[in-house]
Amino acid sequence: MSEPKITKQEFALVAAYLSAGVSRQMSKDQMRVYYDTLCDLPNELLQMAARRAIQEQKENFLPSVAAIRGYASELANGMLPTAASEWELVRAAVRRFGYPQKSEALATFRPLTRAAVDSVGWDVICASESIATQAAQFRMAYEGAANREVSMRRISQELRPRIAVGPRMTPRIEDRAEVLKLVNNFADGLTPAIGVQDEDQETVSASTSGTNRSGSNGRPVAANPEGNKANGQQDRAGRSGR
Repeated sequence: MSEPKITKQEFALVAAYLSAGVSRQMSKDQMRVYYDTLCDLPNELLQMAARRAIQEQKENFLPSVAAIRGYASELANGMLPTAASEWELVRAAVRRFGYPQKSEALATFRPLTRAAVDSVGWDVICASESIATQAAQFRMAYEGAANREVSMRRISQELRPRIAVGPRMTPRIEDRAEVLKLVNNFADGLTPAIGVQDEDQETVSASTSGTNRSGSNGRPVAANPEGNKANGQQDRAGRSGR
């Protein structure tokens, strides 16, 4: 957890302001949670966000932590431009720079706008005969990136999602020996089952190959050579008797 930028005494005044604004008293548990999730905001910024929250609150409920952090983010960073206003800048850059001066054109855009243009393709925008299609694609790309940016701004630094470098293959278990034991037990449990299955398949295969052959009298001949010989003698004895 990052170092608090507001003391508990300072936060108590903000909490009292919020409670008075909606005529609802904060419980001790609420006080702890609100302080824990808002203490990374400077006192002055938190006070202004609390004032904004009371002005925006339409019902007599305490403003949520997310709402207060959202107002604080807007006060500190400002609101992002709309997709429509940024698209107009893109169209103006197309007329000014054209296809050959892509790098010069991209340098004039904000990071979110640049990312949205890259998503659609600068060459596609410049060469398009149906600009409405590219406008819709740009709007979707820009608004998606803007929503992610707004969400990230609201979250405290230590809780923001991080991009994984690669898949985590190491199990989250302290005792590695316990992991190896589980793996070995699992493997030992599989081995007998595999052996039985293979033996059963061989038995079935052998019996099937034996019953697929038939003698002169049409009866199946066993796979055993001795048995086959005996069956042949019985057939000959029967024919001589007739």
